[in-house]
Order: sequence, then structure tokens, then C-alpha cells
Amino acid sequence: MSFKKGELVLFFGLLFFLLPGLAKAASIYFAPSTGVYEAGKQFTVSIFVSSGEKEMNAVEATIKSSNNNLELVSISQSGSIIDFWAQEPQINGNGAQFEGVMLGHGYTGSAGKLATIVLRAKSQGQATLSVTSGKVLANDGLGTALPTNLETASFVITTPTTVEVPGAVPTSTPEGFLFTKNMRSGDRNDEVAYLQICLKNQGFFEGNITGNFDVETKQSVMDFQEFYREDILAPWGFTKGTGLVQKTTMDKLNEVCFAPPAKEEKPAEEAVTQVPEFTPTEEMPMPFYLNIWFWVGTTALLGFVIILLLVVIIVLLARRQPSDYRKREQLKMLKKEEIALQKTRKELIIAKLKIEKQLKQIDKKLEGVSKDNKFSKSNE
Repeated sequence: MSFKKGELVLFFGLLFFLLPGLAKAASIYFAPSTGVYEAGKQFTVSIFVSSGEKEMNAVEATIKSSNNNLELVSISQSGSIIDFWAQEPQINGNGAQFEGVMLGHGYTGSAGKLATIVLRAKSQGQATLSVTSGKVLANDGLGTALPTNLETASFVITTPTTVEVPGAVPTSTPEGFLFTKNMRSGDRNDEVAYLQICLKNQGFFEGNITGNFDVETKQSVMDFQEFYREDILAPWGFTKGTGLVQKTTMDKLNEVCFAPPAKEEKPAEEAVTQVPEFTPTEEMPMPFYLNIWFWVGTTALLGFVIILLLVVIIVLLARRQPSDYRKREQLKMLKKEEIALQKTRKELIIAKLKIEKQLKQIDKKLEGVSKDNKFSKSNE
């Protein structure tokens, strides 16, 4: 096959034009996206979102297992970047779906955790987990759908192998077992063996089951802790695995290793499209609120109450008005009396001043008369 020069130019032009758009596309993907697991064992896969170069704040997705050799055991929203679920993550048969938004903020990045699925390998063969449909919406106030790549994860399921265990070390965990005791380097007991079995089933431990918490076991615990960093390390403010099996590590081990199998949901029966004819056997009583006489009576009662209140108000106002009038008249009379008294007082003060002036004049004349009398007597 040969290409003409013009065809090559057109091909490479389209390629260079489309590549930037593909680089900016959002994606919904799995981690890990590949792996080899034994039949009958459980393993965990996380669902992540990449926003591309634009900020996103909403996502919806439908997950399906294309083969019958992979069972969806449970799905968890622990550590998710989603704040509000319009549809919480749930398993439906051989698939799962969810729909959620981020309230008041968005996300830009390549590893936004959405949910975690616990899977059980059922039989030997190739197993595929796919995002069959999904949307990533931009945080632009309009809900604009971003170009989104929907990824697929492929796993190889192998036949169960017998773990060679030296001595009397347990080869499997007892039914109903859960981790409840702290473990660290140097411990040697059955619980450490159960820890190694759990980590081996999840693909974190490759050594023999010895029941001895050695260096390899500690590294496997650290790898497990860092893989589930949001659930195990983040609550304590750590970023690196510690190798200590304590509360959050035990909780996650119990979740991924001993999660109960999901109950198979029976498919819902198809809705009946034809509505059966309803033939009442007796006359149904009419609800009281549909009876017109109920509303007539209620309206009349409300009218009577309103009229009664108006009459009471008018009577109270009528009784209060004469009292106010009398008070106003009394105030007027008191004002007039005050003015008259002030006037009389002023007149009395003026009269008093006149009398005092006349008294002074009389006293002066009397004084003169007295002097004249004394002078006449002395001359005699």
C-alpha cells in the first residue's frame, strides 16, 4: 500500500490537530488495571478520575464485568473526592453504577479517587472490567460534559495453588476471622500467618506463609498501606507506610480480605403496561376536604369570628374616647387656672412694691416730723 504526498500531509495534519484534544480529555480508569489472581481469591480495584486540563465537579459511571469469572463483592466510597451522591455506589448483578457531585469546589488532577471495588476471582480465564458508560462534567456552572476516555482493566485468573507451609503454620484463615490485634516486626503467631495469607491473596506478598513478621512481611504491609493511603495513612497525617498493623490497617485488611459476598439481586419484574380495570365493590366515602359544605361552614365560622373581633375593638375604642376627652378638658382648665394664678401673683407683687414704696415715704415724713417736734421743744 502506498500513500500519495497529499494524503500523507492530510493524515499528519489531522493527527497533530487531534492529539492536543486527546491530551486534554478526562478519563475514568482502574488501578490496578492488570494483574494475575487465583480463582477463589479476593482482590481490590480502585476507580479513579482524571480531569484533564479543566476543573471537574461531577461524574457518573457504569461499571460492567464482561466475563462470568469475576464477581463484584462490594463497593466502597471511602476516601472518595465526591461530597454528595445523587446515586451512591452500588452493585447490581455483574456491574456497578454511581453518580455524584462535589459541593462548593472542583477537582483538577489525574488521580481523583471515586470508589473502591472488592472483586472475587471465580474461575480460570481472562476477566475484564470496563467502564461501559460515564460522564465527567466541568466545574463551570453549566454542567458542560468534558471529553472523557472510558478505560478497561484486564485480569488473568489462574487455578488455585497450594501454598507450601513449613511446620504447622495455618494455610487458610478460619471462617469468620477478623484482625483485632496489633502486629509489628518480630511477632510470630497464627495471626501473622493470616496476615501473610491476606496480603498474598491481594498481590502484596510473594513469600512463604511462615507466621513470622519478617522484613518481607513488613515491606508488604507498607506497600498495602501506601496503596490504600487515603484510608490507612491519611487519617494519621502519614504519607509513607509504617509497617505497623494497627487500627486503620486492620480495618482495611478486614474490608478487602473478609468482605462478605454481595447478595445477588433478583432482576425486577417488568412493569405491567396494561392497567387492570378497577371495579369498586362499595361506594368510597368522599374526603371531607372535597365537600363544598365543609368549606362553606368554615368560611362562615371565620366570618363570624372576624365580626366579633371588630365589635370588641369598636367597643373598647368607644369606651376609651370619653376618658381621653375628659382628661384633655381637665388639662385645659388647669392651664387656664395656672395662667390666672400667675397673673394674680404678678399683680400682688406689683401692689406689694407700691405699698413698700409708700411705707418708705411715710417713714421718711414721720422722721421729719419727729425732728421738727424736738427742735420746737428745745426752743421753748
